[in-house]
Amino acid sequence: MARIILIGGDRRSLYLSDFLSRKGYLTYGFAQSPGEPLTLLWDALQQPYVAVILPLPATKDGVHVHTPLWDGALPFASLQGRLRTGAVVLGGQLPKSLSEQLLADGVRYTDYYDEQVVVQNADLTAKGIMRVLGEHTDRSPDTLRFVVTGFGRVAKATVRELQAHGSKVLVAARNPLALRAAAESGADTVPLPAFLEKPTGFDVLVNTVPATLFDAAVLSEMPKDALLIDVASAPFGLDFEAAAACGLQAIKAQSLPGKYFPEAAAQILVDGDTTGSLRDSLELVTASQKWISPQYKAEVEQWGYIDPARWDAFYAWLWENGLVEKELPAGTGYTNAYLS
Repeated sequence: MARIILIGGDRRSLYLSDFLSRKGYLTYGFAQSPGEPLTLLWDALQQPYVAVILPLPATKDGVHVHTPLWDGALPFASLQGRLRTGAVVLGGQLPKSLSEQLLADGVRYTDYYDEQVVVQNADLTAKGIMRVLGEHTDRSPDTLRFVVTGFGRVAKATVRELQAHGSKVLVAARNPLALRAAAESGADTVPLPAFLEKPTGFDVLVNTVPATLFDAAVLSEMPKDALLIDVASAPFGLDFEAAAACGLQAIKAQSLPGKYFPEAAAQILVDGDTTGSLRDSLELVTASQKWISPQYKAEVEQWGYIDPARWDAFYAWLWENGLVEKELPAGTGYTNAYLS
């Protein structure tokens, strides 16, 4: 059976491993839980495999593989000479110097963080925001005053989408160049610190900045009838508990492409794949997007929460059915400690 080795990464790597297993691949994940000795990886790399998948980002310091779930350190230099010639290696945002070194070692490296994919997903996210808006207000977008924080890809796409609906948009950002670009796009602008000092004069806030900007002090100054939509990744821009305490309607709106437009999101993934692994798999990818979109929170209130009872039962099932070599202790391999 074809074997894929996944090294490092966060919970997305765990989900990817499960997805690949269901697709028929034999997977091995290293540095995805504390206590794993490095010799396990070296042993795995000596066995036949079809690909090695590095995380996104592949590294945060330019020296080590990004392994937030592991308590060790894996320098990229230690992989030199251990990846077989001709091996397929996939990674996200790997610095050019490291990717060139892999290529020089005879490794077939592909960066799956493709700019076109990112931009297309940003456009779908903006359309998803309009869907969220329609679910939480009866007012037409052209009658609402919007504030968009940040001016990255998602924010730019959101501003374009709102302007297409005739909305008045104010962009709040720190970077003067971002504010200039926002003004050139036709939006009004304000420095982010100034807006945080006086967060008034709007009906809908769309946050795209993955850093807590809106704490209790800022939220308490906002209009009580405002709608707050946070599309940023963790740790998010809004303090949701504080927003609730202030009586504000705050919406966590992550993974909107997969939630509202699974077919289009799947097509983007297939079109952006340069490895050939998704060739003729549109039906499978679409089905996976449709299935997983409502599962990100499913029956729990908090995004990313892991149910200990469910995981421990799964560990017990693996042991009882002889699918693991040793019994997995309850309460290991997962944590809710990092949820905001």
